Amino acid sequence: MGRRRLLLAGTLVIVSLLAFMLTYLLLQDTNLALLAFGGILGIGIVFAQPFIGLITYFVFLYIRPQDFARAMQGLPIMLALGAVTALLMVLHMAVKQRRIVITDAPQNLLMLWLLAAIFLSNMSHMLVDGAIGEVTDFIPTLVMYFLITNLVTTEKRLKFTVNVLLLLTLVLCFSGVLQHITGVGFGGQESYKGRIQAIGIFNDPNDLAMALVIVLPFVLLKVLEPAPPWQKLDFAVHLLSVEDGELRTVTGDNPAWDGAPYYSPDGRYLLFGRNHRPEISPDFTRLARYDRESGEIVELAASGVLNAFATAHRQTRPGATSPLVVGSVLLDDGPAVEVILDVEDASGLAIGQRVGARLVEVGEDDDGRSLVDCYFAPIEAA
Repeated sequence: MGRRRLLLAGTLVIVSLLAFMLTYLLLQDTNLALLAFGGILGIGIVFAQPFIGLITYFVFLYIRPQDFARAMQGLPIMLALGAVTALLMVLHMAVKQRRIVITDAPQNLLMLWLLAAIFLSNMSHMLVDGAIGEVTDFIPTLVMYFLITNLVTTEKRLKFTVNVLLLLTLVLCFSGVLQHITGVGFGGQESYKGRIQAIGIFNDPNDLAMALVIVLPFVLLKVLEPAPPWQKLDFAVHLLSVEDGELRTVTGDNPAWDGAPYYSPDGRYLLFGRNHRPEISPDFTRLARYDRESGEIVELAASGVLNAFATAHRQTRPGATSPLVVGSVLLDDGPAVEVILDVEDASGLAIGQRVGARLVEVGEDDDGRSLVDCYFAPIEAA
């Protein structure tokens, strides 16, 4: 993966230099070429990773360089950042074939109902201009809310976002101290009747105070550093007696996750998934078998005999490309499982052929980490 990322970075640098040279030749002006190239490169980066656009929006929202930097004054920076990030997020989701989260959570529906309430409360008094104006004012907040719910989707991104907000709030605090001592803070903002204030949305001292109070719970979490609750959770497989209602744990000796149980057709065995490391989520899941007669738990070997296979020309499995070869494998320890075969075509396969499992990289997640899937391949080719 390190070599692959280094190659991608080198390719990006070379392509960027060539793009700048082409832009300069077309515009014949260094400043315009830099501006056009920076805009195109920025759009490309946000399209590849819309989360960067969201963080950039937060930086401009708190620091407000467009309010005191002459080159940016009068430009609709916030509108452009929000609109471009939202549009590129939609395109990114479409390319990645991911669904945009709109109505999945109750609080999402509450935001939509709030928008409807703003409109209806004005229209009930026939205030058409008021309805249009207040809805227009609320839409940026609504867009930002759904950007957060769709882009801050992992623990790593949540921590990064919180750290950025803490850092930006610290900048506001430093500006307030400077303003209290010298009378002028960042951007030339002066105090108001002895009270510190920032610029932009924090120019009201009360709003600035609220921004400082909001981050206090995160500061306490940073200081106290409580243990993550998921390190203490233990998912286990239980059996519930229909005769006396007794609940018995059959996987209590494993501190990591056990779940997704299925009975064998004869009812003797219980098949389930098993992890080994509770601190890793998710760990590589093994297929385990519980014997109801002996109480023994055995992790089944990921190898067996191919007893059926076919070529699938249409599929919806993430990371897989069509056509692909699927099959049924009778594992050495008993059960038959449906698998994807890591072969180009079915020409080299035969019924009764021994196959084994292997982890195949199928792509990357939003944080650049490798995504792997379990495929089976002929053992002779492994």
